[in-house]
Amino acid sequence: VFVDYTGGYEDGEGLEDKTGGKLSLNRFFYDERWSKNRVITSMDWSQQFPELLAASYNNNPDAPHEPDGVCLVWNTRFKKDTPENIFHCQSPVMTAVFARFHPNLILGGTYSGQIVLWDNRHNKRTPVQRSPLSASAHTHPVYSARVVGTQNAHNLIAISTDGKMCSS
Repeated sequence: VFVDYTGGYEDGEGLEDKTGGKLSLNRFFYDERWSKNRVITSMDWSQQFPELLAASYNNNPDAPHEPDGVCLVWNTRFKKDTPENIFHCQSPVMTAVFARFHPNLILGGTYSGQIVLWDNRHNKRTPVQRSPLSASAHTHPVYSARVVGTQNAHNLIAISTDGKMCSS
């Protein structure tokens, strides 16, 4: 199913006055050190703070001494040119999600298969916790993760290209 958002109709009626110029750039989020030459691999909006956007990035091939994985938290409410938080780890970050019931925590799924946890209450850019590299956990890149459940009983569900769906 495809939807035509141009405003035109199948018979061409209304096409000329409904297309073009309706969508304009409001602002962009880019940091010269942390975004340059990196591909955005995922985005997630905070449910508790809807102005916060977490974006995960893979490695920068032109900067071999920089961390391979980066997660930047951008604040869309304030007209800042810098990220609200900068987190990184050794492996490219393929997905990053806000922990649904803990607004200060961000979970990341990495190319190595590790799950990492960052806490924005700590003055630390590296993960405060990480899963062990193990054959019983993910052994391929984690491309999707989601916190499911209720405030009192919730889990992190992660899937990867090894065919595993892990719950923790």
